[in-house]
Amino acid sequence: MNRNAAGLLGLARRAGKCLLGYDSIRKASQSICLLLCAQDCSERMQKNILALNRYCITLDLTKAELGKLLGAGEVSLVAVIDKNFAAGIESKLSDDGGN
Repeated sequence: MNRNAAGLLGLARRAGKCLLGYDSIRKASQSICLLLCAQDCSERMQKNILALNRYCITLDLTKAELGKLLGAGEVSLVAVIDKNFAAGIESKLSDDGGN
């Protein structure tokens, strides 16, 4: 994940526009604009992501790295619930080829 995408994701988190963890994301599934998962998420989490019926971008970050970026413990799954943050993050990720 490039610095611009990481910075924008951190800003979205501080602005309260991110949900962390499957349970909170499942409850607010209608509000999801962008879904991101760690590269080392479990098979069970992958099945849960499929159950959400949403496109998910797999990041080149581990759960620990994603959690550190977001100021939390290990994070497997994060949802951005603001369309402007989501568009910006997705754009920055595609600028870098997802890395």
